[in-house]
Amino acid sequence: MEPSLHFSIPFFIFSFLGFNLPYCFLLSFLALLPDFDVFFKVHRSATHSFLVYLPILFLALLIYSFNVQISLVFLAVYFSFTSHVLLDTLGGYTLALWPMVKDELSISFNFNIKFGSSFSLIPKVSLSKKKHTRAYFKEFEVRFATGEGLIISSILLLASLFKLIKLS
Repeated sequence: MEPSLHFSIPFFIFSFLGFNLPYCFLLSFLALLPDFDVFFKVHRSATHSFLVYLPILFLALLIYSFNVQISLVFLAVYFSFTSHVLLDTLGGYTLALWPMVKDELSISFNFNIKFGSSFSLIPKVSLSKKKHTRAYFKEFEVRFATGEGLIISSILLLASLFKLIKLS
C-alpha cells in the first residue's frame, strides 16, 4: 500500500471520530512508522505484525479504569499502527501474525454482482499464505504513489479538512 493511503485513511477516520487537527496529523504520521523498517534493510518485517502492537492495546485497557482520555490516546495509537498492517495485508503479503505465524499472509476481498433472472451479490474472502524468506535488500524501490492512490488520498484529506474546519 502506498504511503499516501497509509496516512490519509487514518486521518479521515480520526477526523470523523472528532479528533482535532494536530492529533489527526500526529496519529496519521504514526501510521507511516511501520515502513521505517526499510532503514534496517528489510521490509514488511516484524513492524508489520498485529501482535507486536498488542502491548499498546493492553496498556490502553489497563489505563481505562484510571483515565479514559489517556486510554483513548493509546487506543488511537494502536489503531494507527494496526491500520498500516491491515492495509498492507489487504494489498499483499506481510508477517501480520508474527511471531505466532511465521508465514506471510494476504487477505483478498472480491465482491461479484450477478445479473440474470435474479440479482445477487457474491462476496468472496480468501486468506493466502506463503513461506517467509528473511532477505535483506541492497536496494529498495517502492511505489510511492499511484494516480488512484493520490485521488483517493486527496478526497479523504479534503473531506477530513472540511469537517475539521466546520467544527472549529
